[in-house]
Amino acid sequence: MSAIQTNKLVQNLPSYIKPIANHLQKQEAKGGASLANSRFIQDTMTNFAPKAVFSRSKADFFDMGFLEISESMLVYYCPSLIGEKIFRKTYSKGLNDKLCKEISKPLETLKNSEALKKEELNKIKPVKAAIAISSMFIPLTEYTLNFFKNLFTLKLFKQSDFDNIANLNKSKEKYEDKQK
Repeated sequence: MSAIQTNKLVQNLPSYIKPIANHLQKQEAKGGASLANSRFIQDTMTNFAPKAVFSRSKADFFDMGFLEISESMLVYYCPSLIGEKIFRKTYSKGLNDKLCKEISKPLETLKNSEALKKEELNKIKPVKAAIAISSMFIPLTEYTLNFFKNLFTLKLFKQSDFDNIANLNKSKEKYEDKQK
């Protein structure tokens, strides 16, 4: 959608929504961290707020809140934090400043660049590959979030049975009580 079409859509919104739409539109134009912040808030609130309203117990509320907030943080903050601040700095320590600046460029652009020698390109390739492979940290961490959530729920609320967490068990006989 072009900027002109987006502006027309914002102009046609009701007056009470226009300030929010204008703010979000400015944040998206800036990009970077401000975009991550606004997207984090949007995503977390649109996914977590309805679930929070219909949570059946404190444990259920905590489970949903933990997952929604931690998943949003992983998606919106971890790629730039881990990729740029940790992996890129760690893997490019042996490179000179010129090559460090070239890492963020696409490989095709680097191959077609006359400013880089073949030896320099061969030094950049493993660093780019290491950063790409290290990015698997994020989906692996997201996969383990459910296990951490279950451990927290077990330790904080002393509940391991989902029926008790979601308050679906009407007989009040808790599985956890039998295990003691």
